[in-house]
Amino acid sequence: MTGREWKPGDVALPPWGQPAFRTRKGWTYCDGSTGNLNHDAHNLRPVVVIDPEDREQVEQVARTYCERACQGRFVLADIAVMQDVLRFLVEPPKPPEPTGLGAVVEDTACRRYVAGPGAPGGRRWTSEFGGEVRDYKYIAAVRVLSEGVLS
Repeated sequence: MTGREWKPGDVALPPWGQPAFRTRKGWTYCDGSTGNLNHDAHNLRPVVVIDPEDREQVEQVARTYCERACQGRFVLADIAVMQDVLRFLVEPPKPPEPTGLGAVVEDTACRRYVAGPGAPGGRRWTSEFGGEVRDYKYIAAVRVLSEGVLS
């Protein structure tokens, strides 16, 4: 974006993909390092942050969307729908833990975990790569690929 004036608090995405935050003194990356992005300002893309719990922000998004996509028809229910959509994007619903031995789930990063024996009434989940073992509550599961077999 050419000609954009970056202000403190803005978030930008440079071509190499590590988000940078504009401060009064310059740019800071997620890892705490700093840099000068002024020479790359024309390649920076602004990042929009919308808090699904901030009704005012969500209403602004819903109204703008409806002005463009719904021929200006806007109803208050659109705000609740937009909040639900944004919440889903932030954290997709987690499926209930499958109880069968050998069940397979997939997490948000497409890693698969297989259920093995564990404590009474529970299972231990092992990742398919690296053998990392976890409890289900610590897996960001988004999909059940197999319910496993009853034990």
